[in-house]
Amino acid sequence: NLIRGTNPAPGAWTTLNGKKVQILDARKHLFRRFADVTGKIGEVAEVSATSFKVTAQGGVIEVLRARGEDGKKLSGGEFASANGLAKGALLGT
Repeated sequence: NLIRGTNPAPGAWTTLNGKKVQILDARKHLFRRFADVTGKIGEVAEVSATSFKVTAQGGVIEVLRARGEDGKKLSGGEFASANGLAKGALLGT
């Protein structure tokens, strides 16, 4: 809800290799137990053709649409492909 509530301004955002990334649409997936969450917070857990998932406290966030510094709005999968984002990459750096 925070991501939808802040779109378009000021917007939810993070960084990737020092460059700002706006998160335009996302979905949260909660896990029943914290022990089920694997990886570090901010780590890319999965990349698909339509989205990418990032580890968060209590689950993962599936990024459905994002915009990099070039200004193009892309699906999560297109953004991951265009920016070489793969499983294990760390956002917030």
